[in-house]
Amino acid sequence: MKLNLREIDRLVAEKVMGWIPQREIQGKILYVLQDGTQIAFDWKPTTYIANAWQVVEKMREGRIFSLCDAWDENDEPIFYANFQ
Repeated sequence: MKLNLREIDRLVAEKVMGWIPQREIQGKILYVLQDGTQIAFDWKPTTYIANAWQVVEKMREGRIFSLCDAWDENDEPIFYANFQ
C-alpha cells in the first residue's frame, strides 16, 4: 500500500505531534491539539521544511530522536540521525 503525501502528513500530525485531524476546510486541515485547541492550517511536513523541523523538535522533546553533525576529512558536513 502506497500512501500519498497528504496521508503521510495526517499520520505524522496524529502519531508524532499528537494532534487529531478532524476535517478539511478550504484545503486546510482542522486539527485538535493536545491542549484541546482547534486550529486549521496548511501543515505539510512532507513539503515544507519549517513544518518538518517542527516534527524534529517534537521528537527531540520525547528523547526518541537525536541529530548530530560533524565534518569529514574534506571539511564536508556529515549528519547522523538516531531514532530510539
